[in-house]
Amino acid sequence: MYGINEASTLSFISSFHPITSLPPDLMHDVLEGVMPKLASCLLHSMMSSRLCTSSQICQMINKFTYGNNDKRNRPFALKEKDISEKNIR
Repeated sequence: MYGINEASTLSFISSFHPITSLPPDLMHDVLEGVMPKLASCLLHSMMSSRLCTSSQICQMINKFTYGNNDKRNRPFALKEKDISEKNIR
């Protein structure tokens, strides 16, 4: 196991193994696993409760004004079908 410039000092510990000893990447798991599912359920619930329609949700998301730092990370446009089928990625 290597660090940036040389072998990691962790590799000299006999009981250390990079697969079993390193903690999981929680933000990666949350942002790619839990958040899309949560967003799908939340938006679908808003539609089911008749708080707004899928077209209104899509319009609000697509009209959102992003700051200078966020313009290049703009999410894909949502389709009404994706919201109604809880299929947001």
